[in-house]
Amino acid sequence: MKIKEEKNPYNTKSWSRMSAINKRKSIAWDVLFQMKLKNVKAGTGYCSIESISNRKDTKKHIEDVISSERSCYSCAMGTLMTVEILNRNSFKGAWKDVHIIKRFDGIFSEFQLRLIEAAYEKASMYSANMLRDKIGNVLPITKKAIRFGYKYVYSEQRLKGIMKNIIKDEKGLFLGVDIKTK
Repeated sequence: MKIKEEKNPYNTKSWSRMSAINKRKSIAWDVLFQMKLKNVKAGTGYCSIESISNRKDTKKHIEDVISSERSCYSCAMGTLMTVEILNRNSFKGAWKDVHIIKRFDGIFSEFQLRLIEAAYEKASMYSANMLRDKIGNVLPITKKAIRFGYKYVYSEQRLKGIMKNIIKDEKGLFLGVDIKTK
């Protein structure tokens, strides 16, 4: 799957009227498109921003970082959030996982976001209770996500693989397994 056109094929209605499935696929497509433009890159940190808490215009701040540093480097959840802010509007509040999860409420479940991050980081480092069973063992779906992550040597490839996986899935979910298309 290559991003050829500049128009997002999943963004066919106004955002408020789109289904959660199309919103997930649209966000994943937007991430791939921003990666193609080299505005965002897989890495660590959140857009090289020390702290963006209480900024009046986070979108402008991210755009300034992109223009001065040529791109934002961030993890999977950070990239999703950065692209979401660039595409839809500003963000006020601390740049922490809890705010990212809240931002995607009704689109991606917290479990989905943690699974995406586990695949990207190749470990279930966040929210151990959510990605583990009652006695602390890593859930089978989490193991699949981590194995999915290990298929990619470079973080840039891994993030692209995760986003393509979301787009290919019928429900726009990341399940940590390869999806064959017809």
